[in-house]
Amino acid sequence: MVDATTANGNTGSEPPKLNWNTLFRGDRELGAYNACVGNNGCPDLYYYAEGFADSVFLLIDALITGQCSMLDTLIYPICFNLRHSVELTLKGQIQDLSWLAKLRKHPLAPDTDIEKVLNQHDIMNLWNFFSGHAVTFDQRYNANISALTPLIDCIGQTDPTGQTFRYSYSTEAKKHLTDVSVINVLVLRDQFRIIRNYLEELKELSEWLSKEYSTGTFTKNLSRNDLQVIAGKLPLRQSWPQQSAGLPGIKKSIKAEYNIGSKELSEAFNKIQNCRDLARIIGMTVHIPGLSLTDLITLNNCWKLAWDRDALLEELRNDISGANASTVEPVNLKQALEHELQMMKDTRSSLDQFRQWATENRLAGLQALFEARSFLFCEEYDLHYEYYKKDVVMAFSASSQSRDEEIEAAWSRSIGRPNFPSRLINILKFAGFNHEAIELEKNIFS
Repeated sequence: MVDATTANGNTGSEPPKLNWNTLFRGDRELGAYNACVGNNGCPDLYYYAEGFADSVFLLIDALITGQCSMLDTLIYPICFNLRHSVELTLKGQIQDLSWLAKLRKHPLAPDTDIEKVLNQHDIMNLWNFFSGHAVTFDQRYNANISALTPLIDCIGQTDPTGQTFRYSYSTEAKKHLTDVSVINVLVLRDQFRIIRNYLEELKELSEWLSKEYSTGTFTKNLSRNDLQVIAGKLPLRQSWPQQSAGLPGIKKSIKAEYNIGSKELSEAFNKIQNCRDLARIIGMTVHIPGLSLTDLITLNNCWKLAWDRDALLEELRNDISGANASTVEPVNLKQALEHELQMMKDTRSSLDQFRQWATENRLAGLQALFEARSFLFCEEYDLHYEYYKKDVVMAFSASSQSRDEEIEAAWSRSIGRPNFPSRLINILKFAGFNHEAIELEKNIFS
């Protein structure tokens, strides 16, 4: 929590004009208790839903720990908050699914229809809209939807539109909950915890699918995950022309399993072959964006000019084997610096050789490779490689000084570090470039 007057992060700026009144206002002297609302933060549907959900557990905990006399009155805000949290989460999921469908170029419905759905409070209408579209959109939704359906039905049976725990009587002057009589808050808490866990899994799945579909690797009926499964059913790419590979029969089986035609199957095969992550599955040779094996060996040799390889061999081997990761010891910065200085050799010659090696493509490739751990998919890797290449091209074309500064900065981040070879090899293994990693190990230790 922060004071609204400093929420923009600039305490010296003009404070925003606040529409405070006697009831809904902040207090500068009691700033620790000023809650952030509106644009002071980023509250979305899920943020609101979390607040209502948390209040359910807090209220039940209060009843358990000494406030049991308030049970018969607190049951209403407890149940209302539970239901409202679920409603808001479902609306958030509908928004997410609608965005995913647009990303896949198959919108669920016109935006005006989506708005109509979101503007209602009938929880079964919301659930049926979401679950019906989700199971046809991506089969990975099925498990959570199957588990949640009977629990959402319970809410729909007791409080379909959010009025049961809000008012004592319906709009038809009928008293609520006469057929329920008692509600056990401990049972309610345990069941709501299950609901909340399933809803959280749904949110996480939607977030993952957002990243996955953003790669563009999918077809009309097949997700990237489907393409990965299909790739696993295929023989090695080099054997496809051979009759013994049995490709015609495999194609027929895939079309039947996924209910797709020959045109979409051909598109799927092209997607698999053009995506490094999937091409590896069928044994295709893949290449590092901007870098060749020769480029990497040149970098190793460049590093050998700058550092005493023989003195660093044990450290490099431990880095690659993971031995250093399991041995965490306090670092003495002075000793570490002295050690590095002792290990240094001809850094000037190394930098000169690196200058000769450095091109826009290679520097961008090196930067993208060193950030490979941040990328979930090869498509994301490739996109960042293109970004980096534009930056390097801009630096190279600006001036000779700008070019030299770019190269020297790249040298410092890579060759200029004593653990560069082991770091490079470990990243190559992580990114799936195992052949290159093996060859570099041979080069550095031979």
